Parts: sequence; structure tokens; C-alpha cells
Amino acid sequence: FLAGAREAPAIHAKWTGAPLQLQVGGQDDYDNADGGASCRRLVEDLPPDKRRAVELIVYPQATHAWEQKLPRPISFDDPRIRRSVRITPDAAAAAQARTATVAFFRTALGT
Repeated sequence: FLAGAREAPAIHAKWTGAPLQLQVGGQDDYDNADGGASCRRLVEDLPPDKRRAVELIVYPQATHAWEQKLPRPISFDDPRIRRSVRITPDAAAAAQARTATVAFFRTALGT
């Protein structure tokens, strides 16, 4: 969704006003393992009315798909991005993500 990307028009589309929570891994290879910087830029670059609807949570040490219950870390080559993507299960970050998700929906739904 960064400017110039294929998905960039979504930023300019009409939004519903519903809140949005983004949970990302700081070591996600899809975001160049940049510590969440590209996702922070995404949120910062939104118009103020859209930015207020977004909550960004970065799990600094988490990789792509950290919440997956795998017996061991894996990596695979993704031809779309022409590099390897790591998936390292992280039970602690997964638990934090679940707690954050439940809290988000409780707030959003007023329960």
C-alpha cells in the first residue's frame, strides 16, 4: 500500500470509518524486516481522518506468520518478491496478538 505500489489506490478509496487494527512482525521479510518502518510510513501517510481509524501494533522480533503453530521455523523463496521469507513461530507474540485482537473488538463493538 505504499505510494506507487499496485495496491496504493486502496488508500484513496472511500473508507467506511470503521476502526482498523494492523498487527505486523518487525522482522517480516515481506516488509524488508525493517522493524515495522514501512507499516508506520503507511499509517503516517494516510490522510488524518483515515489515520485516526488505524491502530498499528508492531511485534519487533516477529517474522511473517509468527502466530502459526509450526514444529520449527521454516523459510521459503517467494518468486513474487524474489527473496526468502522466514516464518518463526512465536507463542508469546501470538498470545499478545490474540489479547490485542480481543481488546480491539471489545472496544469497537462496545462490549
